[in-house]
Amino acid sequence: MKINPALPSRIYRQPERTRRWRPMRSHAAAVISGILMMVAFPKTGVYAAAFIALVPLLTVLPGLRAGVAFRLGILAGIVHYTGLLYWILPTLHTYGGLPLWVAAPILLLLATYLAAYWGLFALVCNRIAGHPRLSLVMLPCVWVALEFVRAHAFSGFPWGALGYSQYAWIQLIQMSEWTGVYGVSFLILLINMLSARAFFSDGASARLRVVAATAAVMVLLLTHFSGDMRINRINRLMTGSQSLTAVLVQGNIPQNQKWDPSFQTATVQKYTRLSAQRLKTPADLVIWPETAAPFYFGYNRPLSLYLSDFSAERQSPLLTGVPTCVVDTNKTLRYYNSALLIDTDGRESGRYHKSHLVPFGEYVPLQRFLPFIHKLTVQTGNFQAGTPGTLLDTGTNPIGPLICYEVIFPALARTAVRNGADVLVNITNDAWFGDTSGPYQHFSMGVFRAIENRRPLLRAANTGISGHIDASGCIRETARLQTEAALRVTAACPRMQTIYTRWGDGFASCCLAASFLFLLICCYKNIYYNKFES
Repeated sequence: MKINPALPSRIYRQPERTRRWRPMRSHAAAVISGILMMVAFPKTGVYAAAFIALVPLLTVLPGLRAGVAFRLGILAGIVHYTGLLYWILPTLHTYGGLPLWVAAPILLLLATYLAAYWGLFALVCNRIAGHPRLSLVMLPCVWVALEFVRAHAFSGFPWGALGYSQYAWIQLIQMSEWTGVYGVSFLILLINMLSARAFFSDGASARLRVVAATAAVMVLLLTHFSGDMRINRINRLMTGSQSLTAVLVQGNIPQNQKWDPSFQTATVQKYTRLSAQRLKTPADLVIWPETAAPFYFGYNRPLSLYLSDFSAERQSPLLTGVPTCVVDTNKTLRYYNSALLIDTDGRESGRYHKSHLVPFGEYVPLQRFLPFIHKLTVQTGNFQAGTPGTLLDTGTNPIGPLICYEVIFPALARTAVRNGADVLVNITNDAWFGDTSGPYQHFSMGVFRAIENRRPLLRAANTGISGHIDASGCIRETARLQTEAALRVTAACPRMQTIYTRWGDGFASCCLAASFLFLLICCYKNIYYNKFES
């Protein structure tokens, strides 16, 4: 059907069949984007999918009403986060004691909240679709700004930031020592936009398509080869640096036995037995997982002495996770999820209390105002938060401990390194996740903490994944999930300070500021033109 060019374009109506199929096509594109983004992350790990995952969504957003674009973004986000975080459902049901009719809505509610950020991104994309050059720069900035806000709002939940999907492409993610994970997210968004411009841009000339495709390839190649050169330089620095020998112990204690008093002695004996297998000669540090010692240290005197004697006998400092309780000045017991260091004389030489607690796992937020919440989470702990950046000194290398999901918060690792940590140690109990993608996703984020600060990261997990990540982000050694294991590793400790360690999330902050300024300019222009037209 030909359109009369003399007629205003607004009177043209699409054929009925086209208008009928367009909503279905748009929704299908949103679902496809959500699925592609989901499979880009571990455990599925089709990492290349991240670079084209948003292309279907980006191609259908132009020309839609703002509300429709927002809803499509939310739909894509819900599909992505429901699949990415599916492991929350068995965790809440099996170990949290919640019935499925409560656990399922919680997962959906969390996915919807996280998807709202996708909705806002889709809305901005829809609004500036008519400005291709502007959108090429601003949309990656907006995406990073939204990820940055999500990492801090409501205690923060940066799990699933786009850059984490590329943890295995260590050449590409070397930029993290300057930009953090957000620089990788920016790059992935840029490649998605160039791909959409190259293959699905209506009305674009063949020349523009070739330029966009070439630019995408060149950006990836330059980033890869510059990262490869950076890895070679870091490897040379590690060769001449001081090293630390550590034994990482993975006890594989079932969660239903972990807190049973009748298994306390057997649990501790298993950890000492596994440790002894790798202690034919003393090590600089023995690392046990989060709450590997399932008793209150100091209150259970026989088991406390057992740990002290083991460390002294083997002449190896022991860092173990343990619950602790302290009587404060008001004579009130305060409970902590702690990392305890026992020196070679069998004495406690330091402890770190977990500073970023898990909402509804280690404490109930707003319990004072919403007392009924605690009835729904009867197995939730009542822990207090400690001081971030506390170091544990082995006598040779200061240790920056990170307990459980503290490793997903870049600022905590950075604070420890700024305070003088030579090594980052992540102790965790991922038995909650079972044999799902949760442990793989959790482990992958440690790669970025190592690169951002150029410090080795040693990880001991109850059921896995335990391992050694060096300062270049290379995964040197790991233990298989849900197995007993003890790894003896040698970690090189290059004492250098990165731009990220010094300035933190400066790149993400600049993206946030640019997005905010862009929003102000858009609002001003709308007000100005509306006033002018009236």
